[in-house]
Order: sequence, then C-alpha cells, then structure tokens
Amino acid sequence: MAKSLIDNQNQTRPWVRYWARSFDFALYYLITLLVLFPLITGAGWGLFFTPIYLIVMMVVFFLAIFIEAIMLSWWGTTPGKWMLRVQLRHETGEKLSYSQALKRSGDVWFRALALGLPLINVVTLIYAFFFLKRTGQTSWDRDGRLTVSHQPISVERWLTTLLVVMALPVCEFLINLFYATLTVVVMGVLTLTGVICITLFQWVMGWIEQTGGGAGLA
Repeated sequence: MAKSLIDNQNQTRPWVRYWARSFDFALYYLITLLVLFPLITGAGWGLFFTPIYLIVMMVVFFLAIFIEAIMLSWWGTTPGKWMLRVQLRHETGEKLSYSQALKRSGDVWFRALALGLPLINVVTLIYAFFFLKRTGQTSWDRDGRLTVSHQPISVERWLTTLLVVMALPVCEFLINLFYATLTVVVMGVLTLTGVICITLFQWVMGWIEQTGGGAGLA
C-alpha cells in the first residue's frame, strides 16, 4: 500500500526538478562567491572568462555532492526541493541512507551535469530531460530504486525561487565590477605614485646641479 501511494505521487515534472536544482546551485554558489572569491583571486574584470573560473566551478560542483547527500539523507529534500515541494524517497517509502544519497548525487553530477563541463553538460541535460519525459524516471532514480513526489506549488514559492536563481548572474556582475574598480584604482594609485617619484627625483637632481652639488660629488 505504501509503495502504491508513493507511485501515485511520482509525477514527471522535469522543469520543477530543474528549477529546484537551479535554486540549490544558485544558493550554494552565491555563498561560494561571497566567501571564497575574495580570498583566492584578484583577477579583476574578466574573472569569469579565465581558467580559474572553470576550476572553481568544478570544485564547487564536486563539493556540492557531499553537502546534497547530507541533506537528502537527513531531511529527504534540499532547499530548492523544499521550496518547490519536491521530496525524494526510496521506493519503500523510507528516507535515503547517506551512501544512497551520495551515490545519487554523484550520478547526477556525472550523468546530467557532465562534471560541470561547459557545453557538454548542455547535451547531457537535454538527454536527461527527454529520458525523464519518455520513461517517467531519470536513470539515476531508476537505478537507485528511488521515487520523487511533487506537491502543488504556490506563486510565492515560484517567485522566491526565480529571485534566488536570478541573483546569481547579478552577484557575478557585481563581483566582477568590484574587482574591475579595485584594479583600476590600484593601477591608478601605482601610476600616480610612479609619476610623483620620477618628478621628485628629477627635481632633486635639478636642484643639486643648480647648487653646485653635482660638481662637489664628482
């Protein structure tokens, strides 16, 4: 009876799942941006077009596996899934163990997100989308014998989700702008200091020559 009840709740809603994961990623990555980027880089404008950005992204994706697994094993959901009223359970109706949750998160990271590699992950996400639409389950939920249940979502929850997801590009822009401004200010200060030093040096040398100090030194 418990299994049939869960099966009735197991709807195919790929876009809800997509936005739930986008919420999780945006929230997690925003925290990463605010905490880590000031400590590890001063690349300035264009930071997000450098190899270090790709490396940081992949590290963020990898660490998120373990954090997501903890939340799924403890609560059966994540902030994004909770916001869009999505719950994950084993087909028996029980919450996942940490090892089960870790395997699922790792499968998503590899099969759907392609290790965070740009362009490749677009292809894998599209494939996962059509696989879910065709079979009613993702390959990782099928292999793990997991069910995903959905409940009605209020307008307030949708708006909050969209605001958090949209905050990610805005935050990236502001951080880039901050580093660009900081770089311009630092370069300006260094240039001005150099000009002042050269001017002072020339003035001192001219003063020495005018006072005859140059002959005395010779």
